[in-house]
Amino acid sequence: MAVHGILVPNKITATNVDAYNRTAVSGSDIDNGMVFNLFSVSSGSGEGEVFMTEMPLTGSLAGIWMAYSPEVVSIFSPDGLTEYKGINADPRNFYVKAGQMIDAFLPRPGDILTMSADCFTAARSTNTFANVTTGSYQLVWASGGVGTQNVNGVFKYLATDYFSIGSGSVIGSTQRQTAYRVVCIYN
Repeated sequence: MAVHGILVPNKITATNVDAYNRTAVSGSDIDNGMVFNLFSVSSGSGEGEVFMTEMPLTGSLAGIWMAYSPEVVSIFSPDGLTEYKGINADPRNFYVKAGQMIDAFLPRPGDILTMSADCFTAARSTNTFANVTTGSYQLVWASGGVGTQNVNGVFKYLATDYFSIGSGSVIGSTQRQTAYRVVCIYN
């Protein structure tokens, strides 16, 4: 089973500014912590205020939005017609299926986030910056911030942390999931 990204917004401007929060829909499965552009509104029936996600491309690497939906895992019946929510409490199993609504926020400089390692491409190693890059919904670790303000979304590494995730096999046991605390530098 695939493991999906976990995002904890420690301190974000979007908590107090409605304009930095949107509802979106994507043609792809989306994990919390994935980044995308919201340039157009959905043409779906009843979706006049729902935006369409677009993968970041050259020329649109700043002003990116980040997925952050409540982590209520859905399980579907074998025929795919019935959805059961909240049966599985492991946040690593949560993602938004293509075509479903996504909650998104606009990261602002100074926002602090804790994100699981699955939110990034490659390993952090000694890299201290995570950049928005062309053709990827995930942030990419790099030795430096790419671009400048209004040109590229850039996050700076602050610390390594862990998410403790309960294991159903032994009462009181937990699994540690590596996470990184980052601060938004540019967007």
